[in-house]
Amino acid sequence: MSSIAVLGGNGFLGRKICEVGIRQGWSVTSLSRSGRSPPPLTHADNSWISKVKWEKADLLDPESYKQHIEGKLAVVHSVGILFENSDYKKSINLNFNFLNDVQKLANSLKGANPMTRGPKSTYAAIQRDLAVLLADTFLDSHTQDNDHSQLPSFVYISADGKPPIVPEEYITTKREAEFELSCKKNLRTIFMRPSFMYDSNEPVTNNRKLLSHLIDLGYNAKNALFSDKVTILNNLIRPAVSTEQVALKVYEKLQDESFQGVVSLEDIAGDK
Repeated sequence: MSSIAVLGGNGFLGRKICEVGIRQGWSVTSLSRSGRSPPPLTHADNSWISKVKWEKADLLDPESYKQHIEGKLAVVHSVGILFENSDYKKSINLNFNFLNDVQKLANSLKGANPMTRGPKSTYAAIQRDLAVLLADTFLDSHTQDNDHSQLPSFVYISADGKPPIVPEEYITTKREAEFELSCKKNLRTIFMRPSFMYDSNEPVTNNRKLLSHLIDLGYNAKNALFSDKVTILNNLIRPAVSTEQVALKVYEKLQDESFQGVVSLEDIAGDK
């Protein structure tokens, strides 16, 4: 049985990567700060949750998780932030009035004091340094493993681009992480570049689900009016993708031993 460890496995995308892995017969370990499983979703098959190994780990302390990634075929870095002020998560993932929540989000970002950021909550720490540290620890554990029949694989959840109103450092730190990880010898790196993501199992009243519908409306309108003839619109208006699409593509690329490098949004969305 192929084995995989998912950093941030109880998060928004991480839980779907764990779920799809179980469905496809993988041995799955989740690493997170709490070590707890995510709450079950209503009207969904939650039987996969009991089959995942939910482990607690200090993500900046390799000693707390290296035993859980040793011997794994693949490791996934699925931890990221849109804003260094984490208050935005309280609005985008809940089922409240969408317009009111957009205003709350804007107010929280406007009032954020960058001097209050902790050294562990910055884009650089979470999206770049943590990924490199995890890769180094994974490589070190693999060199001590006697079975070298297959190159270890490292999946990094990157991004298609910088969303509107999101600071530039969001995407620059992801690209820096991609570069540093691609320089690692004896490590097969896979860089997933999704756009805005939603969970198809969430209710239609969920803010993230509503926003994904608005994004798709804009994308479809752009295609109907201009097709792909206006470059600036092609770069600005991108389709939303589901966490299911991203997770399925992760395992598709992992099972293709000849593949490494960037997985584009078009590939994830099936438009390739």
